[in-house]
Amino acid sequence: MVITTLEKYKGEMFCVIADGNKRAYLHRDIISKFQLQEGMEISRERFAEVLFASELRRAARRAMYLINEREYSYIGLFEKLIKNYPEDICYKVADMMAAKGYVNDRRFAEGLVYNYAHCKLYGPKRVRQELFKRGIRGRVADDAVELYHLGQSIVGKAPEVLTNLLEIRGIGVI
Repeated sequence: MVITTLEKYKGEMFCVIADGNKRAYLHRDIISKFQLQEGMEISRERFAEVLFASELRRAARRAMYLINEREYSYIGLFEKLIKNYPEDICYKVADMMAAKGYVNDRRFAEGLVYNYAHCKLYGPKRVRQELFKRGIRGRVADDAVELYHLGQSIVGKAPEVLTNLLEIRGIGVI
């Protein structure tokens, strides 16, 4: 395979044409990483590596964009990425984001438990059900629910709605 054309496309993207008919749009970082040049001979395996690296880079950038908007669980991020990218790339990107600490199931579960238990006043069973729907299962879900409810009972603080009711009836604050 011969790279017949390597020309600037848009922004930092380049249009690479191999053998006169195979067109790929690659970022300048990928071109410099693989040292691609016009007229260069490249094997099909090496070109497949270049395309894989390009897709991986795109998927990682998409994941960063998604994570910047809101918190995701590992499975939630994977499900968002699988709509546009191959499965192996999605797993690789989700693993990268988890390794860097951008995706953390425990942190995601704690935030979700707070939202459902404190804000929406759901009980522990319903909270576990909501965690299960979002891909948080097993020990992580159980720990998050138990820690939240344990923290509520240790403080001994009743929700404000109940506190106001108790004060109105003259029972006092528990």
